[in-house]
Amino acid sequence: RDERETSGRSELRDPGTGTAAKLADAYQQLARGARQSRNLVDDREVFAIDHLEVLGSYARRLAADHIAAAAEALARTLPRRLPANREQRGARDTQLADDNTYPAGGFSAITPGGSSANIENLVSSELVFMEDIGPGGDIVDLFTLRYVESELLFYTRDDSVFRRHHHLITITLDPDLDDARVKDPDVPWQRLVLGLGMLVAAIRWLTEQLGDQALSIRLAFPPRLLVQERELVGLLLEGEVLAGIVEIVEETADAAVAHAAATTTAISDLLVVSMGPVPELPKRQRALHLCLGSPAPAAYELAPRRGVTPEAGPDPWIEWGEVTEDLLRWLV
Repeated sequence: RDERETSGRSELRDPGTGTAAKLADAYQQLARGARQSRNLVDDREVFAIDHLEVLGSYARRLAADHIAAAAEALARTLPRRLPANREQRGARDTQLADDNTYPAGGFSAITPGGSSANIENLVSSELVFMEDIGPGGDIVDLFTLRYVESELLFYTRDDSVFRRHHHLITITLDPDLDDARVKDPDVPWQRLVLGLGMLVAAIRWLTEQLGDQALSIRLAFPPRLLVQERELVGLLLEGEVLAGIVEIVEETADAAVAHAAATTTAISDLLVVSMGPVPELPKRQRALHLCLGSPAPAAYELAPRRGVTPEAGPDPWIEWGEVTEDLLRWLV
């Protein structure tokens, strides 16, 4: 080693070899190339450095990239907003500890459509789009068009703490998903990766769209299974977890179902994700089954009304996007 270092120093100091000039030229080219680059280190590399404890191996970084890419791809297929569920399930009392968190009464914001789309909350300036077409006219005015497309602006009424919607969504992952590490044809990622990406995209969409509610999402992974996936999903949903919206736990499907059924101070929805049978559900528990037993997912209601398993379409990738939207329509 000492001989190599001595030889290297001698060659650098020898003006006849031109090594120093070549190195200087190479450094200048590298610096010029760096100036043309937008970022020397992108967000993904910074994210990996910040979470080296979990993303220390290449396999974990690759899995996290795949789940994140699947979530982004499915999120691009989702609509910006969805109409509120017409089935009125009522409001539930929020915790009294939140009394200082929410203002009581009045208007808090202006939003297009959504749960506040009542005529008494309509922003008065929207009436300027109404036109007097007259009897027998076949022209649709801009007001009607904006109403149909949920683009009319409404005041969001900031109800008191006792009338704020408290919505609990429990998502339980069955142990049989450990067998979903298969790559189906015509889809870009493994079935398990797509399923987790769907959940990440759906949770982010719900967090953004249902921000006016006291939203709580409980994501239950099976004990001693899908450990790596649980840690990666926790990293991808780090912001939602820190905000107190998402809770990631390790518990059995029966325990998750019991927790959802025991909730009396919130609107409780249950989502069961599995490849096969679902656990026994208590009465009056609203539940949906997301089945990943085939290349194309299927979502159908379990309770209170048993739904029919839909037939898969010819393109599995299109089905993934459509089922994600159906899932969100059922939840909102």
